[in-house]
Amino acid sequence: APLGACGRSTDTRALTVAVAASLEPAFAEIAEGFAAANPGVEVRLEPGSSAALAARIADGAPFAVIAGADASALERLGPDLVGPVTVFATNHLAIAVPPENPEDVRGPADLARLGIVALCEAATPCGTYATEVLERAGVTLSESHVSRAPDAAATLRTVTRGDADAAIVYETDVRAAGEAARLVALPSDENVTARYGIAALTAATDPALVRRFIATVVGPAGRAALRDRGFGTP
Repeated sequence: APLGACGRSTDTRALTVAVAASLEPAFAEIAEGFAAANPGVEVRLEPGSSAALAARIADGAPFAVIAGADASALERLGPDLVGPVTVFATNHLAIAVPPENPEDVRGPADLARLGIVALCEAATPCGTYATEVLERAGVTLSESHVSRAPDAAATLRTVTRGDADAAIVYETDVRAAGEAARLVALPSDENVTARYGIAALTAATDPALVRRFIATVVGPAGRAALRDRGFGTP
């Protein structure tokens, strides 16, 4: 292949994937494997909250694929979608606290007595799920004691930085934080199941490549990368 001035092949094909922040570590592995199996292809991940990514797509962002934390919300992209939204993974919510759990948080009811609880922005999937968890638990938090962040990864960081006493985020995010945070499990009757969806977008310039990438995500390689990080199968 001819080389450009910077020494890179000029026939490199880029595949830009809008990906929920909670999926980024797993998708980094999936993207690396896909690029290795498809020479000349560069997979570019655009992480963020699913709601913000959907808004960018509606504004014309040239993404080829979206993988979001709420499959039903992706359906609302309507004319920007090519084909169906495929549910490919599940997740649950959990409470994240500092490693020593200094406030002795044991469940949602304890959140009401904390100084600051971090939640995702209300319009994001993780924010919507957190609201549902609190409603199921019968817990009301004063907004003066709530801090909001744009996505699950940023919400968790408020705890690991010491800016919040606890957060409600995805189980996978807390596990990925390792020793920087402790996971407090939610009772099953107060938890919710996040259903992650993936779909091709009309802005894609190489539909065949997009189909191969989605097949990789929903196939054995993608399942393994997701399972290794605590995601469930649909």
